[in-house]
Amino acid sequence: MSVTVTVDVSDLVEGSMKEVPISAEGSEDVLGKVVLCQWQGKHYAVGNKCTHYGAMLKTGVFSNGHLRCPWHGACFNVATGDIEDYPGVDSLQTFEVKDAGAGKVTITADPADLKNFRRCNVKPTPAPTASDHIVIVGGGPAGAVCAETLRKEGFAGKITVFSKEGVLPYDRPKLSKAMGVAADAILLRPQQFWDDINVTFKLNTEVTHLDVTTKQLKTSAGEELTYSQAFIAPGGTPRSLPIPNFDKQNVHLLRTPQDANTINNLVEEAKTNVVIVGSSFIGMEVASCLVMKKPAKIHVIGMEEEPFQLVLGKEVGAAFRALHESKGVTFHLQRKVQEFVAEEGSNKVSCVTLDNGDKLPCDFIVVGIGIQVQTKFIEGVEKRRDGSLTVNEHCLLAKDTYAGGDVAAFPYKGGTAYVQHIGMAQYHGRIAAENMMGKQSTISNVPYFWTMQYGKSIRYCGNGFGWDEVFLSDDPASGKFTAFYGKEGAVVAVCEWCVAPQVSAAAELLQQNKMPPMAAIKELKAKDGSVDLLTLLR
Repeated sequence: MSVTVTVDVSDLVEGSMKEVPISAEGSEDVLGKVVLCQWQGKHYAVGNKCTHYGAMLKTGVFSNGHLRCPWHGACFNVATGDIEDYPGVDSLQTFEVKDAGAGKVTITADPADLKNFRRCNVKPTPAPTASDHIVIVGGGPAGAVCAETLRKEGFAGKITVFSKEGVLPYDRPKLSKAMGVAADAILLRPQQFWDDINVTFKLNTEVTHLDVTTKQLKTSAGEELTYSQAFIAPGGTPRSLPIPNFDKQNVHLLRTPQDANTINNLVEEAKTNVVIVGSSFIGMEVASCLVMKKPAKIHVIGMEEEPFQLVLGKEVGAAFRALHESKGVTFHLQRKVQEFVAEEGSNKVSCVTLDNGDKLPCDFIVVGIGIQVQTKFIEGVEKRRDGSLTVNEHCLLAKDTYAGGDVAAFPYKGGTAYVQHIGMAQYHGRIAAENMMGKQSTISNVPYFWTMQYGKSIRYCGNGFGWDEVFLSDDPASGKFTAFYGKEGAVVAVCEWCVAPQVSAAAELLQQNKMPPMAAIKELKAKDGSVDLLTLLR
């Protein structure tokens, strides 16, 4: 049975929000909470937790009619509850709000909806009734959202998803942050969901040839078909090193749940020597995760002066290094691997030799130096030097063929962006699907990604490629700061360390083209002693 509460909204102004507890009449027991927002003279009530990882949305950012999560940047329309930007797959519950006069409103809510704050807005779909056949190449988050969105928008034809992996779409970022996690525990959707909306997954099946001019494809299973429309999002494979003994048994790459579980199970407390090649996101997250298992030693090898230097700059990278060193990690920076040493007849590498002659004993090695996109099978389009594909603002690659996720370079603020992260991949999936259905949707979001290491959250938004200046709000050694990345005087990206929701506010400012120039940011710091981006939205 629904409950109705009366709420004073005299304290709300245009563009503001507050969390409201919901209780049955005459009871002090709280059944749940909602976020009440005021937008364009109306009031809206939605679930109070982000559907991604459950962050409290009252601590996020409300601007321009949507709520943005403070943790990972997912966005929800407050009028409909629908998810508009990612990560995540579910929308928010919405609750009826009525004007009660005298500066008050009533909110009516079903207790079940208060408890289950996630809402799936894709309904079960009958067997395909149209002859059209849309194929999705790649069973990752981009492909999953594309398939869901097609059904949400009313596509009645056949949908087939081809995936090289043997599991349904899952939350890949978990693999380097919780390496012991089981694949079934991080699925974006269970098998029953895909059955209910009539989406066919062909797992362990690779598309070996796709011609965008003829719209024909072939698979590793020998299947040949002609598609009506296609979405290409096959992701990539981990890069290897062109050195002898890379194929030895104890050299590991990280891409799948099985990879993560295998690496995690190799660590024995106080006994294992681990060498990690790569000092960016994968390498550093793996180090953070494995430290918790207390191995004998973890060595990290990186080519730059500091970890994350190319993306986050030297100052932020140095703060990361100091954090890891405090946990016992040893760095070998501005170094390259010269050799993986294996004794004759052995199937394992026993030592890693660096270009300066240093030798690092190892029980196993993890190589995390990025991915190589999987696009060799595609014919009929020009590819970029690294094999990636250039799409337009609709994710269109060629007539009736779309692309997204890790393989797609896309238009961004007058230039081109290339972002390999789950949120952008999911967003591409939605944009492609909506355009397949004739909506003419365009890529308009701001790239957003994050890392979690030793319980500390670092978030980043924008496209800082080619930045020429970094301005820090505070000393990185303090453990709380915001970094602004400038290019020709404009702020093009923002990073925060443990000061949420700075990056979520920055994403809104960038998306709405309201981000002040670097000079103004510096003036704010000099005047106020801090830079609170949330106040710039109000």
